[in-house]
Amino acid sequence: MKPALRKSIRQSLSALSQSTIETQSAQITKHVLAHPAYNAATRVSIYISKDNAPEVSTIALIRHTLSAGKQCFIPRWCVDLVIMPLLAFDTEGWRLGHGGGYYDRFLAECEKVWGNEQSGNVIRTIAIALKEQLVEGSVPRDEYDKKPDVIIVADGEFSCRN
Repeated sequence: MKPALRKSIRQSLSALSQSTIETQSAQITKHVLAHPAYNAATRVSIYISKDNAPEVSTIALIRHTLSAGKQCFIPRWCVDLVIMPLLAFDTEGWRLGHGGGYYDRFLAECEKVWGNEQSGNVIRTIAIALKEQLVEGSVPRDEYDKKPDVIIVADGEFSCRN
């Protein structure tokens, strides 16, 4: 089920113009920069977007993070905020990654090493997406899948926590 959805979303995204992606990326960056989790963070993990790929560009976000004096990296642990990609998401806030479970494993390892809600060391997660990555119905998921705290799109954000 996940491979079929990945294929379908990739086909839809490949039809988007670069202008549409750039416009949405700029709006998403604006929303992330205004988000309380971003403003409170001193250490931020951001994925590096691919040039001319049908995904949210993170270049402006990385530049702002560095110019704001925040540490910007992909560490093994001890971050305040992780900004991550997705391929698709649903209205309940579940994300479908690109396959391979990298972020699910990374976040689980961070929680083991750094902490969780009970320890007071909370790692916030923001997924960023183009509007076209929202799917009807539910995204298929497994028991190890984790929801981000919020998904930010050009129009604003979806809160993913109940």
